[in-house]
Amino acid sequence: MPGTRPGTRPATGGTPARRPARQPGPGSGRPGKPGCLEAGVDSEPPSGQGPEVNLHFGHRTWRRAPAGKRRTEVRCPGIAALLTLLLASSSLGQRARRPPRPPSPISTIQPKANFDAQQFAGTWLLVAVASPCRHLQEQGHRAEATTLHAVPQGSAMTVSTFRKLDGICWAVRQLYGDTGRPGRFLLQARGARGPVDVVVGDTDYRGFAVLYLEQARQLSVKLYVRSLPVGDSFLSAFEQRVQGANLTEDHTLFFPKYGFCEAADQFHTLDEVRR
Repeated sequence: MPGTRPGTRPATGGTPARRPARQPGPGSGRPGKPGCLEAGVDSEPPSGQGPEVNLHFGHRTWRRAPAGKRRTEVRCPGIAALLTLLLASSSLGQRARRPPRPPSPISTIQPKANFDAQQFAGTWLLVAVASPCRHLQEQGHRAEATTLHAVPQGSAMTVSTFRKLDGICWAVRQLYGDTGRPGRFLLQARGARGPVDVVVGDTDYRGFAVLYLEQARQLSVKLYVRSLPVGDSFLSAFEQRVQGANLTEDHTLFFPKYGFCEAADQFHTLDEVRR
């Protein structure tokens, strides 16, 4: 036919002939990617569906099929198990790397060797307290002379503390509970801050005693004596204990040496032992 080149087909209806679409071959999909990825999810699921999880065979994926054929479903039973194992290993590694909680300050303090509660019994006068407690520093000017009276109860001790409040002598009776270690006690104190650990760190039973108390990981050091005036050797022993607890003179409060209470009536006694 005139106007046509050899080897070409004439166009019909004025529309140029189109080259037929190239059909994808078997196994085609994303270039260079297998039908079932290591991640366990292929490129395209069947229309209107998402990846499903099979409780028996793990993760489901789909492989692109040749034109004219249904897409085939490929089950990868090992991928879900591999992902689970990797996640579990990562979680265990994070827990293993978490630093351990440091021990409480009082747990490193050794009580008086061969502590004898019978010799410790009796009356003690509070001389000084070293503590980082801000309330103690702010209210130090209101400190009152304080007396402690200890009575052994087997391996435990009943301790009564006497002090004045508004000019009236009050008593607080508490139980220093047994912990299984002589010289170390547990006081179930009132309030929301929890129990108080008590350690008799040093004493000669006749002249002085140094007690450690810890509540909510806050450590205090107390100096008691049997009588006044306070000997220099007792003060030196107390200062060494304060320094060993990482406290300083700025944390130390000295209590009055006069106006001690020796007793309180039943209307001014708080008995925490019977609670």
